[in-house]
Order: sequence, then structure tokens, then C-alpha cells
Amino acid sequence: MPRVPARARLALPLVPVLLALAAAPPGHARDAIRTPQVGDPDRKAILNALRPAVEAALGGRVLFVVNVLRTDGRWAFFQGTPQRPGGRAVDWTRTPYAEAWRADAMSDVVMGLVARTPDGWRLVDHVIGPTDVHWVGWRDAYGLPQRLFLPE
Repeated sequence: MPRVPARARLALPLVPVLLALAAAPPGHARDAIRTPQVGDPDRKAILNALRPAVEAALGGRVLFVVNVLRTDGRWAFFQGTPQRPGGRAVDWTRTPYAEAWRADAMSDVVMGLVARTPDGWRLVDHVIGPTDVHWVGWRDAYGLPQRLFLPE
């Protein structure tokens, strides 16, 4: 049996997301960029799509301080800082990122790219501790408008 290249194996989980997005009807709702506010069901769903991956990586519950949350209705971009319940800062020296944190080789930022599917919002990709403009790769890879990431 032929071996599936690693790059293809990584892309397989995204197939349902991409098919759902391709089948979505066109319209102005997906073109308008908005920031879901506190209390908006989309805000909660988008953050909850990202939360399990960040909690698994950091080893414990997290809440998010939202710096950027923008959606066109099909895609959502998040940028913010994780914190522990009660507003406590994450102690990065007690995470798998301790070495990078001590070396000042990372930030305390989390970025996430989330897509709406028929089953709700689903995490497509995320990064913890970027020191560059990580979303540029997402913009290019998925053909997303820059305005999803930056206000016009």
C-alpha cells in the first residue's frame, strides 16, 4: 500500500472544513467583517473552538483576553493572551514553553484561525507564542482577505 506523505496526512482533517466553505452560498454576510462582542454567540463559539488546543498545550484551564476577534461569517481570526481562571497570568515557566520563555524566544500571544462548518465553528490552525506576523501564512494558504486580520 502506498505511503501517504506527511504533508497530505496533515491536510486530511481540513478536507471537511474546506468542502463546507466551498459549498457555502455567496453573499454579503460573509464579506462584511465584524467583531463579535461579549454576549454574541459567535464570540463564545469561536473562543471555545480554540480553547481545547490551548488548554492542552498549556496544561490547564485558560480564559482569553481578546485583542483581535474578527469574522466574515465563514472564517474567524483571534489574537489575544491566555490567562488562568480568576485573571491570573499564565506561568510560562511551568508549561512546555518554559525554555523558549526563559530565552525570550516567544511572546505570550495566541493566534487562532477558525472556520464555520455545518456543525459549528471548528479550529483550523493556531499558534502559541509567535514572534512574527503568523497570520500572513494563513491569509496566503487559504486565500483570505487581509481585512480579516487587520482593520481597513
